[in-house]
Amino acid sequence: MVADKSKQVFSPRDTTLFPLQIEEVRVRQGDTVEAGTVLLTLKTAPGKTLAMRSPLAGTVTQIAAGVGDSLANPRALVILTEADDDMIDGEWEEAADHPSPSPGDTAAESTDRARPDTASDLPPRRDSRNRRGPLVGIAAGLAALALAYPLYGEDLLQALRTTDPSAHTASTKASSASSGTPTAMTRAAETAPYSGPLSKTAMRARDLGDQRQGLTDAQRFVGLGVLRIERGDRNSLDCEAVVVSDRFAAISTICYEPAIAEYGEQDNMRMSFQTLRPIIARNERGERDEVPGLSRLRRLDVEALHVWPGMVGKDGVASIALAEFASAAPGSIGSSGFWRFTKNSAPPVLAFRGVALDDPGRYHRLALNCRYWLAENAETSGNRPLSLGTDPDCARDAGPRRGAIRARHENGKMYFAGFFTSQRRSGKIVRHAVAFSPADTELLRLAKNGDALPDNRMTVRPGKRLEAGGKGLGLRFSNPCDRTIAFHILGSNTMSARQRLLTYKVTAGRATPVEWHLEPAYSRIGIGQRDRGPIPGSRRKTFDGKRLDLVPFKNKSGMELQVTAICD
Repeated sequence: MVADKSKQVFSPRDTTLFPLQIEEVRVRQGDTVEAGTVLLTLKTAPGKTLAMRSPLAGTVTQIAAGVGDSLANPRALVILTEADDDMIDGEWEEAADHPSPSPGDTAAESTDRARPDTASDLPPRRDSRNRRGPLVGIAAGLAALALAYPLYGEDLLQALRTTDPSAHTASTKASSASSGTPTAMTRAAETAPYSGPLSKTAMRARDLGDQRQGLTDAQRFVGLGVLRIERGDRNSLDCEAVVVSDRFAAISTICYEPAIAEYGEQDNMRMSFQTLRPIIARNERGERDEVPGLSRLRRLDVEALHVWPGMVGKDGVASIALAEFASAAPGSIGSSGFWRFTKNSAPPVLAFRGVALDDPGRYHRLALNCRYWLAENAETSGNRPLSLGTDPDCARDAGPRRGAIRARHENGKMYFAGFFTSQRRSGKIVRHAVAFSPADTELLRLAKNGDALPDNRMTVRPGKRLEAGGKGLGLRFSNPCDRTIAFHILGSNTMSARQRLLTYKVTAGRATPVEWHLEPAYSRIGIGQRDRGPIPGSRRKTFDGKRLDLVPFKNKSGMELQVTAICD
């Protein structure tokens, strides 16, 4: 591999936790560990205990601390050797026998070396693809129920049945109140604009502190990727997804809310979670740097998508669905912490984060930070998601159009807090966000802890799986440029000294499926874009008199790369 096989797992980078003291060391040098194995525990200055878990399966090659040692600054504590990955972030979570901090929902916390995200305010994310006006929606809903009952019977009614008795009480009170003549005070209360802490006036007046609006550099969003939904002859649908445990990722029902006919077994449907990680190599100065245009591709089969169309227990309405993986996600993908902010704990800005599989450099390590406020006529009850609008002058046409939002907690850390989407109005891009409801965080907490999910759910079960991996290194090529781009693939058989050169052309705006071009007999391959000079990690090769700048890899089965064209 191009990248060093030794992976350093660092202590937390949050300086408010120091000094740290090593409480336990649970592994020894030479031990083989699985992803998630507790390596050691530390006591923080505030008195909490942190469990340091291995982010990958590998071998412990060095332990740089002992029981009782005190740490004044962040540093590497354990070095692991792992054969398959190119870059790994250590994952930290609070020890199980200690209560979580106020966000409470921290599944994992990245120790990425990039500087922390600058928080910014995000708009609510709701795609109205399957929604209509109130009367049309009611009629369509009744018709759908009538058609679906013979197929799903009591299961469907159970899924849609509310479990909150207060809902009936509230509607009864509303009905009885409307039967009388409303007073002027009642009419005024119904039409009075919202003027609380999330009002436009209040949020515009808030001090941003060290945060600013616009595009900023940001650390990696651990667990962010895409749920790709392929439905027979229809075009595939990509929904931004965030991994919250090794078995589940969350998506917004704004992006995909299944039709009644899509519940149950779907023979012609395939779902997969996909994410990209940068390849790291040495540059000409000997420093570790990201290799432009090359990414480690991770694809996971999804065996079920769970949706809650009704109330989730007594916690209210959910805005997310949970994609369940067919097998446990590798530790290198990581999992995100999450937080539900309220009207009284909302930060002054939100951070909008996007992901583009076909052009990963577009939003890589970028966040769009914007002011926000409660959307006009939005529901303000505590058991519903917060519907938010954003400052229309924030970044105008720059930044992602949809994705996930992160919010800065008062402890200074960034947490996954919801999803967003956008639309163009009067020539401007207007973003809308949906921040988590109590029901959302309850679902995320159950998914994180591996507990049983609420029964009143509807489930889509795709019948297809990802194609079986071929022999050797899998490659997917993507060309976001406006012209055809050619790539070189040079295979080398180290036993016979035989070489083979392939040239692969990709038309503008196209991405290929994953393909296996060279059998394992070519134990090493070099990959490069034709007519480009040296890049970090590349080596100069000569073939039939041609000089090629290629990045070398082992031609190893079970690994997939994405090669993305670098546009001029």
